[in-house]
Amino acid sequence: MCLLLTSCGHSAKTSDMMARLVTELPNVPEARMIFYSDANPDTENFMTQEYITTIYYQDFELNALCAEYAVFMGSSSTPYEIHILKSRATSNMPEILSALQTRKDLLQSKHAAAYNPEAYDVMMTAKVFSKEKFAILLVTTDNETAEKIIQKLI
Repeated sequence: MCLLLTSCGHSAKTSDMMARLVTELPNVPEARMIFYSDANPDTENFMTQEYITTIYYQDFELNALCAEYAVFMGSSSTPYEIHILKSRATSNMPEILSALQTRKDLLQSKHAAAYNPEAYDVMMTAKVFSKEKFAILLVTTDNETAEKIIQKLI
């Protein structure tokens, strides 16, 4: 069971999108960490630059390049992550996609071997894509359904 704090209304806020996504997807694990841009900067749900660098394995100015973000990381026993980043400007999209690709590559190259065969398959089918001002990384048991839900919400 996971808890997400979300914004109200019909906008495409990333925290709202994440809440809808994890509600509609089957087999979503318990959350280990949830980060979102509308969290209070003094809470653990707001990503500091130090932790951003740890996650994306490079210097990445998340709060400068992204208008909004929501990141779901499953419990440590399962490779399950969803990153939804909304670019401040179209010109930022290549750098944002590069950061997500770096995260995907890191997971696949450094961490995949630590999981059992079923979890390995989840890790190796991770997907990075974009639509409009949104860049998304999916490491789920059903990326196809996750992408359909996201496409519907944007």
